Amino acid sequence: MRKMSRFWARLCVILVAVFCAGLLLTCLLPRPWMIALDILSLAGFLCVKFLALRCPRCGWGGAVPQWSRSGTLHCPKCGGLLEYDR
Repeated sequence: MRKMSRFWARLCVILVAVFCAGLLLTCLLPRPWMIALDILSLAGFLCVKFLALRCPRCGWGGAVPQWSRSGTLHCPKCGGLLEYDR
């Protein structure tokens, strides 16, 4: 069975961190480029999460991104095991 890429999961986590940091900075120091950074990082996160992190069994695109190995995850739609490479 095909495994999900850890690269895309880590990229997803990084984009969420950039979004949260940018949101905090935008509240403290509102600048147009910071708002654009927030929008782009959120759009990138959603694209990666729903297009790259898909269940290998049914193709459902809502897998939880994980930085490292911690427990087993199952697809809520089909019940299949969600495994990452490496």
